[in-house]
Amino acid sequence: SLQVLGAARVIAAEPDARAGAQGRRRLAEAGLADRVRWLPLPAATALRQLRGEGLRVHAVVCVDAAYHLSPRAAWLADAAALLRPGGRLAFSDILCRQPLPAEDVRRLYEGMRFSEIASLAQYRGWLQQAGLEVLQAIDLSEEWTRLLVDRHAMYRSLREQTVTRLGQAHFDRYDQAYEHFVGLYRSGLLGGALILAQRS
Repeated sequence: SLQVLGAARVIAAEPDARAGAQGRRRLAEAGLADRVRWLPLPAATALRQLRGEGLRVHAVVCVDAAYHLSPRAAWLADAAALLRPGGRLAFSDILCRQPLPAEDVRRLYEGMRFSEIASLAQYRGWLQQAGLEVLQAIDLSEEWTRLLVDRHAMYRSLREQTVTRLGQAHFDRYDQAYEHFVGLYRSGLLGGALILAQRS
């Protein structure tokens, strides 16, 4: 929340109209609507736009979106360019803990639209190139594995409703893609981390 962050002003990027409307409604209910500038744009597009405006901010926070941003090095450079000296970038992302076989890379893209899964070492390199120092990398792999297993089970529990609404082929396609994705976490090939970096 804004109170937790201690932010006087916030710029929020949300391309989904329904999610954006819900967020604005909650802020209005909390009396905080006048402190937020909304951009109805994907995060990467918003970062480029704000960088073009010459804006400088104290923090950039990327919540549940980094795995959609590609190329990774480009959005990190845009985020770093927005930060004032001492400003911080916080984000979480899926990480490759071991080299992924080509077949798994293909299936992740076709089934989940994940096109660029990096290792923590790669992230450290990109952040360094962007002028950022990694302060902390919190391993979320075990927590995310449990969460994904539970989510997959929940999806399967809704099979009847999903098939009725979207069809058997849709259910099967996503079920197979999710099973593969969860399997990569269980095998230790994939993991996740919360990364905090600071601009020098």
